[in-house]
Amino acid sequence: MLDCYEKNMEIDLERYANSNFRDAIYKAIENWNGEKLRDLKDMLPDGVSYFDIKYYIIEKEKECC
Repeated sequence: MLDCYEKNMEIDLERYANSNFRDAIYKAIENWNGEKLRDLKDMLPDGVSYFDIKYYIIEKEKECC
């Protein structure tokens, strides 16, 4: 689903993402080296899922372009 969303297919994934962690994820992305997703996850609270991380990475990329 995330791949389809990233390719701009009309999929409403926002309802599945935990918006409580949005700002924390964005801040962690700024300090992340972009290599291992696990490194990014380690910077975040335990409740953050890989889905949340991937979703907000895609959102951030869409915002800038």
